[in-house]
Amino acid sequence: MKTIIYNSRDLTSLDKKVNEIHFARPLSKKLILSILKKCPELEKATMSGSTFKRMKKILEVMKKKEVEIKIEKVKGRPLGISLEKISDVVEMHKDFRSIREIARVTNVPKSTVHYLLKKSKKNKVKVGNKTVLLK
Repeated sequence: MKTIIYNSRDLTSLDKKVNEIHFARPLSKKLILSILKKCPELEKATMSGSTFKRMKKILEVMKKKEVEIKIEKVKGRPLGISLEKISDVVEMHKDFRSIREIARVTNVPKSTVHYLLKKSKKNKVKVGNKTVLLK
């Protein structure tokens, strides 16, 4: 399972089964140690080049724990929504529900629902580093 870390408050919702993490922002050594403690199955960490430059010394701790570190060039922020919710949003729209009603029922922001529906017309959405076909 892959998850995205934006800042320190994301650590409260971090699952123990996470085996891959994407750092959207640089973190302190203390936070990285708490991530390693909370996620014993962590195998891989990805980040942008600029984040890597700012965390270079701190990432040595992760290398000692045998966590693979990879620099990714991904444009835009990936969606933090599960594939199930994305398919629920598309199915609810096919049932002629309004965007506001879909947002309220699925607990997804209205602007994100609008984005997903716009992209579903093209039949593909970018989730993380994967492109998912919506049918």
